[in-house]
Amino acid sequence: MMPRFFPVVLVLSLALLQACGPLPKPFQPQIKQEDQALIGPPVSPTIVVRPVANLPPEVAIQTRDVLAAILIDQGLTVDTGAGNIESRIVEGRFRGNAIVWKVSDAQTGPLRAEPQMMDGRGADLIAGDPDVVDSIAQQAAHLLMPIIAPVQTGGGLPGRPGGRLVVAPIARAPGNAGELLPLALTVALQQASLPVASVEDMRPDDLKVVGTVRLGTPSAGLQQVVVTWDVQDPQGRSLGKIEQGDQVRAGSLDGPWTQVAPLIAEAAVAGLVDLLYQIPSGQ
Repeated sequence: MMPRFFPVVLVLSLALLQACGPLPKPFQPQIKQEDQALIGPPVSPTIVVRPVANLPPEVAIQTRDVLAAILIDQGLTVDTGAGNIESRIVEGRFRGNAIVWKVSDAQTGPLRAEPQMMDGRGADLIAGDPDVVDSIAQQAAHLLMPIIAPVQTGGGLPGRPGGRLVVAPIARAPGNAGELLPLALTVALQQASLPVASVEDMRPDDLKVVGTVRLGTPSAGLQQVVVTWDVQDPQGRSLGKIEQGDQVRAGSLDGPWTQVAPLIAEAAVAGLVDLLYQIPSGQ
Protein backbone atom coordinates (compact mmCIF):
# COMPACT_ATOMS: atom_id res chain seq x y z
CA MET A 1 0.00 0.00 0.00
CA MET A 2 1.28 3.44 -0.87
CA PRO A 3 1.72 5.96 1.99
CA ARG A 4 -1.09 8.49 2.57
CA PHE A 5 0.48 11.93 2.61
CA PHE A 6 -1.88 14.65 3.80
CA PRO A 7 -1.46 18.20 5.16
CA VAL A 8 -1.21 17.81 8.91
CA VAL A 9 -0.14 21.32 9.85
CA LEU A 10 -1.20 24.60 8.27
CA VAL A 11 0.65 27.65 9.64
CA LEU A 12 0.43 31.30 8.66
CA SER A 13 3.20 33.67 9.64
CA LEU A 14 2.60 35.46 12.95
CA ALA A 15 1.79 38.80 11.34
CA LEU A 16 -0.79 37.21 9.07
CA LEU A 17 -2.35 35.26 11.94
CA GLN A 18 -3.04 38.55 13.66
CA ALA A 19 -4.53 39.97 10.49
CA CYS A 20 -6.96 37.20 9.61
CA GLY A 21 -8.13 35.77 12.96
CA PRO A 22 -8.43 32.13 14.07
CA LEU A 23 -7.55 29.38 11.65
CA PRO A 24 -10.04 26.70 10.64
CA LYS A 25 -9.07 23.08 11.16
CA PRO A 26 -6.44 21.91 8.70
CA PHE A 27 -7.98 20.53 5.55
CA GLN A 28 -7.37 16.81 5.10
CA PRO A 29 -8.15 15.88 1.48
CA GLN A 30 -9.26 12.42 0.55
CA ILE A 31 -6.53 10.47 -1.20
CA LYS A 32 -7.46 8.65 -4.38
CA GLN A 33 -6.45 5.10 -5.08
CA GLU A 34 -2.94 4.59 -6.43
CA ASP A 35 -3.87 3.98 -10.07
CA GLN A 36 -6.09 7.06 -10.22
CA ALA A 37 -3.47 9.28 -8.61
CA LEU A 38 -0.71 8.18 -10.96
CA ILE A 39 -2.56 8.43 -14.26
CA GLY A 40 -5.30 11.02 -13.72
CA PRO A 41 -7.07 13.06 -16.40
CA PRO A 42 -5.05 14.56 -19.24
CA VAL A 43 -4.08 18.23 -18.95
CA SER A 44 -2.94 18.72 -22.53
CA PRO A 45 -3.37 17.22 -26.00
CA THR A 46 -1.71 13.88 -26.70
CA ILE A 47 2.07 14.11 -26.37
CA VAL A 48 4.08 12.15 -28.92
CA VAL A 49 7.57 11.26 -27.67
CA ARG A 50 10.07 10.08 -30.26
CA PRO A 51 13.43 8.29 -29.87
CA VAL A 52 16.37 10.61 -29.26
CA ALA A 53 18.34 11.16 -32.46
CA ASN A 54 22.11 10.49 -32.62
CA LEU A 55 22.03 7.89 -29.83
CA PRO A 56 22.45 4.13 -30.36
CA PRO A 57 19.02 2.79 -31.41
CA GLU A 58 18.39 0.82 -28.23
CA VAL A 59 19.40 3.77 -26.02
CA ALA A 60 17.31 6.18 -28.10
CA ILE A 61 14.24 4.00 -27.51
CA GLN A 62 15.10 3.44 -23.84
CA THR A 63 15.35 7.20 -23.23
CA ARG A 64 12.09 7.79 -25.07
CA ASP A 65 10.27 5.13 -23.07
CA VAL A 66 11.53 6.37 -19.68
CA LEU A 67 10.57 9.97 -20.53
CA ALA A 68 7.15 8.82 -21.76
CA ALA A 69 6.56 6.89 -18.53
CA ILE A 70 7.44 9.93 -16.41
CA LEU A 71 5.04 12.14 -18.38
CA ILE A 72 2.27 9.54 -18.01
CA ASP A 73 2.89 9.46 -14.26
CA GLN A 74 2.34 13.24 -14.26
CA GLY A 75 -1.13 12.87 -15.79
CA LEU A 76 -0.38 13.45 -19.47
CA THR A 77 -1.71 11.42 -22.37
CA VAL A 78 1.41 10.10 -24.11
CA ASP A 79 1.90 8.22 -27.39
CA THR A 80 5.13 6.79 -28.82
CA GLY A 81 3.51 6.27 -32.21
CA ALA A 82 2.27 8.62 -34.89
CA GLY A 83 -0.12 10.69 -32.75
CA ASN A 84 -2.91 12.74 -34.32
CA ILE A 85 -3.67 16.21 -35.64
CA GLU A 86 -3.93 17.65 -32.09
CA SER A 87 -0.67 16.16 -30.85
CA ARG A 88 2.38 17.90 -29.52
CA ILE A 89 5.56 16.21 -30.66
CA VAL A 90 8.67 15.93 -28.47
CA GLU A 91 11.94 15.21 -30.27
CA GLY A 92 15.44 15.17 -28.82
CA ARG A 93 18.79 15.30 -30.61
CA PHE A 94 21.98 14.28 -28.80
CA ARG A 95 24.96 16.55 -29.52
CA GLY A 96 27.75 15.25 -27.29
CA ASN A 97 27.45 17.71 -24.41
CA ALA A 98 23.69 18.29 -24.62
CA ILE A 99 20.34 17.03 -25.80
CA VAL A 100 18.40 19.66 -27.70
CA TRP A 101 14.68 19.07 -27.18
CA LYS A 102 12.25 20.40 -29.76
CA VAL A 103 8.50 20.61 -29.16
CA SER A 104 6.24 20.98 -32.18
CA ASP A 105 2.51 21.31 -32.70
CA ALA A 106 1.16 18.84 -35.26
CA GLN A 107 -0.82 21.63 -36.94
CA THR A 108 1.29 24.77 -36.57
CA GLY A 109 4.84 23.39 -36.47
CA PRO A 110 7.75 24.15 -34.07
CA LEU A 111 6.89 25.76 -30.73
CA ARG A 112 10.19 25.87 -28.86
CA ALA A 113 13.62 24.27 -28.51
CA GLU A 114 15.39 23.79 -25.17
CA PRO A 115 18.95 22.49 -24.57
CA GLN A 116 19.62 20.06 -21.73
CA MET A 117 23.27 19.93 -20.72
CA MET A 118 24.81 16.52 -20.10
CA ASP A 119 27.26 17.63 -17.35
CA GLY A 120 29.80 15.02 -18.40
CA ARG A 121 27.28 12.17 -18.62
CA GLY A 122 27.25 11.86 -22.43
CA ALA A 123 29.41 8.72 -22.55
CA ASP A 124 27.31 7.02 -19.86
CA LEU A 125 24.16 7.90 -21.75
CA ILE A 126 25.54 6.42 -24.98
CA ALA A 127 26.39 3.26 -23.01
CA GLY A 128 22.79 3.06 -21.81
CA ASP A 129 23.52 3.36 -18.07
CA PRO A 130 20.00 2.99 -16.55
CA ASP A 131 20.62 5.49 -13.74
CA VAL A 132 21.88 8.11 -16.19
CA VAL A 133 18.97 7.50 -18.57
CA ASP A 134 16.52 7.87 -15.68
CA SER A 135 18.17 11.06 -14.35
CA ILE A 136 18.30 12.67 -17.79
CA ALA A 137 14.67 11.76 -18.47
CA GLN A 138 13.58 13.26 -15.12
CA GLN A 139 15.38 16.51 -15.89
CA ALA A 140 13.98 16.55 -19.43
CA ALA A 141 10.44 16.18 -18.11
CA HIS A 142 10.92 19.16 -15.78
CA LEU A 143 12.32 21.19 -18.68
CA LEU A 144 9.53 20.24 -21.09
CA MET A 145 6.44 20.40 -18.88
CA PRO A 146 5.85 24.18 -19.23
CA ILE A 147 5.84 23.71 -23.02
CA ILE A 148 3.87 20.51 -23.48
CA ALA A 149 1.31 21.13 -20.72
CA PRO A 150 0.39 24.82 -21.04
CA VAL A 151 -0.24 26.57 -17.74
CA GLN A 152 -3.49 28.25 -16.77
CA THR A 153 -3.31 31.98 -17.48
CA GLY A 154 -6.58 33.46 -16.25
CA GLY A 155 -8.34 33.94 -12.94
CA GLY A 156 -5.38 34.75 -10.72
CA LEU A 157 -5.05 33.66 -7.09
CA PRO A 158 -7.33 34.51 -4.15
CA GLY A 159 -6.67 38.14 -3.31
CA ARG A 160 -4.09 38.47 -6.10
CA PRO A 161 -5.77 39.04 -9.51
CA GLY A 162 -3.30 38.01 -12.17
CA GLY A 163 -1.06 36.26 -9.66
CA ARG A 164 0.29 32.76 -10.22
CA LEU A 165 2.06 30.07 -8.23
CA VAL A 166 5.71 29.33 -8.99
CA VAL A 167 6.98 25.99 -7.68
CA ALA A 168 10.68 26.26 -6.91
CA PRO A 169 13.21 23.42 -7.20
CA ILE A 170 13.85 21.49 -3.98
CA ALA A 171 17.43 21.42 -2.74
CA ARG A 172 19.03 18.58 -0.76
CA ALA A 173 16.10 16.19 -1.14
CA PRO A 174 16.45 12.40 -0.92
CA GLY A 175 16.42 10.27 -4.06
CA ASN A 176 15.06 12.18 -7.04
CA ALA A 177 12.44 14.05 -4.97
CA GLY A 178 14.12 17.37 -5.80
CA GLU A 179 13.23 16.89 -9.47
CA LEU A 180 9.94 15.00 -9.25
CA LEU A 181 8.08 16.74 -6.41
CA PRO A 182 8.08 20.25 -7.98
CA LEU A 183 7.05 18.74 -11.32
CA ALA A 184 4.26 16.72 -9.71
CA LEU A 185 2.97 19.71 -7.72
CA THR A 186 2.96 21.90 -10.83
CA VAL A 187 0.84 19.32 -12.65
CA ALA A 188 -1.51 18.88 -9.68
CA LEU A 189 -2.03 22.66 -9.43
CA GLN A 190 -2.80 22.81 -13.15
CA GLN A 191 -5.34 20.01 -12.80
CA ALA A 192 -6.97 22.02 -10.02
CA SER A 193 -7.23 25.00 -12.44
CA LEU A 194 -4.79 27.12 -10.46
CA PRO A 195 -2.54 29.46 -12.48
CA VAL A 196 1.12 28.43 -12.38
CA ALA A 197 4.32 29.66 -13.99
CA SER A 198 7.98 28.73 -14.22
CA VAL A 199 10.67 30.20 -11.98
CA GLU A 200 12.19 31.95 -15.00
CA ASP A 201 8.86 33.67 -15.76
CA MET A 202 8.08 34.87 -12.21
CA ARG A 203 6.31 38.25 -11.95
CA PRO A 204 5.75 40.67 -9.01
CA ASP A 205 2.19 39.40 -8.37
CA ASP A 206 3.24 35.74 -8.25
CA LEU A 207 3.78 33.64 -5.13
CA LYS A 208 6.58 31.10 -4.80
CA VAL A 209 6.04 27.64 -3.32
CA VAL A 210 9.27 26.32 -1.78
CA GLY A 211 9.39 22.68 -0.72
CA THR A 212 11.61 20.85 1.75
CA VAL A 213 11.81 17.14 2.57
CA ARG A 214 12.95 15.73 5.93
CA LEU A 215 13.52 12.05 6.64
CA GLY A 216 13.58 10.87 10.24
CA THR A 217 15.90 8.31 11.79
CA PRO A 218 14.82 4.75 10.93
CA SER A 219 13.30 2.84 13.82
CA ALA A 220 11.84 -0.68 13.83
CA GLY A 221 11.96 -0.75 10.05
CA LEU A 222 9.98 2.49 9.65
CA GLN A 223 10.95 6.09 8.95
CA GLN A 224 9.07 9.37 9.33
CA VAL A 225 8.99 11.63 6.27
CA VAL A 226 7.78 15.24 6.39
CA VAL A 227 7.25 17.42 3.32
CA THR A 228 6.82 21.16 3.95
CA TRP A 229 5.50 23.65 1.38
CA ASP A 230 6.30 27.30 2.19
CA VAL A 231 4.31 29.95 0.29
CA GLN A 232 6.45 33.07 -0.10
CA ASP A 233 5.99 36.52 -1.58
CA PRO A 234 8.37 37.70 -4.35
CA GLN A 235 10.76 39.07 -1.69
CA GLY A 236 11.06 35.63 -0.07
CA ARG A 237 8.93 36.43 3.00
CA SER A 238 7.01 33.41 4.24
CA LEU A 239 3.24 33.93 4.13
CA GLY A 240 2.32 30.49 5.42
CA LYS A 241 3.19 26.80 5.29
CA ILE A 242 1.58 23.40 5.11
CA GLU A 243 3.23 20.18 6.22
CA GLN A 244 2.57 16.63 5.08
CA GLY A 245 3.84 13.56 6.84
CA ASP A 246 3.65 9.81 7.15
CA GLN A 247 5.64 6.78 8.21
CA VAL A 248 7.13 4.71 5.40
CA ARG A 249 9.35 1.67 5.17
CA ALA A 250 12.87 2.72 6.15
CA GLY A 251 14.99 3.54 3.09
CA SER A 252 12.07 3.27 0.66
CA LEU A 253 12.38 6.94 -0.35
CA ASP A 254 16.15 6.97 -0.85
CA GLY A 255 15.69 6.18 -4.55
CA PRO A 256 12.98 6.90 -7.14
CA TRP A 257 9.93 8.97 -6.13
CA THR A 258 8.06 8.21 -9.37
CA GLN A 259 5.04 6.67 -7.65
CA VAL A 260 4.88 8.64 -4.43
CA ALA A 261 5.48 12.19 -5.81
CA PRO A 262 2.05 12.47 -7.53
CA LEU A 263 0.33 11.25 -4.34
CA ILE A 264 2.09 13.87 -2.22
CA ALA A 265 1.37 16.62 -4.74
CA GLU A 266 -2.29 15.76 -5.11
CA ALA A 267 -2.78 15.75 -1.35
CA ALA A 268 -0.93 19.08 -1.00
CA VAL A 269 -3.19 21.02 -3.36
CA ALA A 270 -6.19 21.20 -1.01
CA GLY A 271 -4.02 22.45 1.85
CA LEU A 272 -2.40 25.06 -0.37
CA VAL A 273 -5.79 26.31 -1.57
CA ASP A 274 -6.96 26.55 2.04
CA LEU A 275 -3.83 28.53 2.89
CA LEU A 276 -4.19 30.90 -0.08
CA TYR A 277 -7.69 31.92 1.06
CA GLN A 278 -6.30 32.86 4.47
CA ILE A 279 -3.55 35.15 3.21
CA PRO A 280 -4.89 38.74 3.37
CA SER A 281 -5.17 40.58 0.06
CA GLY A 282 -2.07 42.52 -0.83
CA GLN A 283 0.28 40.37 1.26
